[in-house]
Amino acid sequence: IHIYEQSCEHSATGAFVIANLLSSIPFLFLISVSSSLIFYFLVGMRNEFGLFMYFVLNFFMALLVNEGLMMVIAYIWLEPLKAILSLLCAQ
Repeated sequence: IHIYEQSCEHSATGAFVIANLLSSIPFLFLISVSSSLIFYFLVGMRNEFGLFMYFVLNFFMALLVNEGLMMVIAYIWLEPLKAILSLLCAQ
């Protein structure tokens, strides 16, 4: 998608990466809330709302950092195999 937009000069590469990262925030938050609802109570942690929200925010930030790292590595390497190998090494 980015190669098409870059050839039509719709957006710069940095703007495309930041837009993808910002557009993924609502979905990452939904993933973190839904997963936390399952795992937090399944493990048997304390039933306090403040601690649960702390767990959700930690999980959300971990997903957001991982997504940002993935976007930066995909920006550096345009070949998917090199991007996947670099992401595995960075993780």
